[in-house]
Amino acid sequence: MRILIADCDPDFCEMLCAEISRRMPAAQTEVVFDGLELLRRVEAEAPGLIVLNVLLPGRDGLAVMQTVRAMALPAQPEFIVLSGYFNQQIRADLCRMRPAYYTAVPCDLGMLSERIMRCCSQLVFQQTRHDADDTEAITRLLREMGLSMRCNGFSYAREALRQMPDGPLSNLCVTKTIYPAVAGVFHTSAVNVERAIRSAILSAWQKEGYLRQRELFRKRPTNSEFLVVLSELLQQERRRQLQNEQMEG
Repeated sequence: MRILIADCDPDFCEMLCAEISRRMPAAQTEVVFDGLELLRRVEAEAPGLIVLNVLLPGRDGLAVMQTVRAMALPAQPEFIVLSGYFNQQIRADLCRMRPAYYTAVPCDLGMLSERIMRCCSQLVFQQTRHDADDTEAITRLLREMGLSMRCNGFSYAREALRQMPDGPLSNLCVTKTIYPAVAGVFHTSAVNVERAIRSAILSAWQKEGYLRQRELFRKRPTNSEFLVVLSELLQQERRRQLQNEQMEG
């Protein structure tokens, strides 16, 4: 779990980092002292949790939250908000942006780190559930494409889709990026991965009754075409689910 702490008090940050490290040795904790730097870190590192003070130089904490909420991130981070005071406007803004927790400072570091630990545990649980849902969606889509679950190419293609990055895929080199990653998972070679996926796609393309591939491709797709198009379909489905969750929330 990657945690970003944004506060302009270096002594407080040092003590909080020490307390988090004591309670969660595996957590990766970093500190920033400026709102604009925090935004740069969020874009580059995609933290799971941000602990931030409302009073930050460069850009205040509430403006940072609003900007992050509008970002097209693979997953939105959770926020724990600290402030020396909470007036009616701040409370209204927090209600609208829904942080995981907010508290006045100074506060007890033990209680704050306990809250951070609980929040991280919930995030890990949600990520585990998301991964399971994602694997199920990929499996269902590959079966719709006619790939047989009994062949190695099915397992390799499923892992390849799990490895595909979010965002535009037009410049992705599947051969240099995805095949070696899949080969490492299955302790085989990138050549074997490429060959098995190609064989699975060909076998499915030749089967009668599996027309979904022909809806998407005018001719039998290459491995790269197949993986990119299916990955884009999965990204569209994730965005729909996220929008539904936000509407329900």
